[in-house]
Amino acid sequence: MARLATGLRSLGTTFLALKADTLSREVGTLAALQADLEMPEPLVACLERLADEGPVVLFVDQLDALCELMVTRHSERLSVLLNVIREVFFLRHRNLKVIVSTRTFEAKHDRRLRDLIDLAKREESREAVARVELGEVSWEAVEVILTQNEVAAQGWPAELRRMLTTPQHLDVFLNFLKDEQDVSAL
Repeated sequence: MARLATGLRSLGTTFLALKADTLSREVGTLAALQADLEMPEPLVACLERLADEGPVVLFVDQLDALCELMVTRHSERLSVLLNVIREVFFLRHRNLKVIVSTRTFEAKHDRRLRDLIDLAKREESREAVARVELGEVSWEAVEVILTQNEVAAQGWPAELRRMLTTPQHLDVFLNFLKDEQDVSAL
């Protein structure tokens, strides 16, 4: 996300990133979102005002963390963010774009995310809608990351190496399992 923001800024694009899972659990309405973000007016109004001046990108990261499949309470935050995204779609402002990140599993299985994807497909005629799936990374890239985290990966089983090429698995490993003495048991 940081590289994307830097690239957009270098092009003169205003960039607003929201990490869905870090919003206050009290965000259950658009007004509460405005207060949580300390915005002078509703988020969509701010985005529209900025888009009148030049290109703007709203990036909503980790929307999947708020899905019903992940949490049973406080899913109001997801509803609020989906409402913001829908409002931006319906503005049809040529300078205002939305990028949403979510894991494939939740995109396929959470009803509200599927509805958003269907909406984006229906709105395709007015602007490009693209689906980008991030795949596995090379084992060589994983080894670099492991080395930077002081993990020696020589001689590891092929199945563990394959598993760690998935970014989410690598993140879990680094956060919870990197100090394990016997990785063959993983």
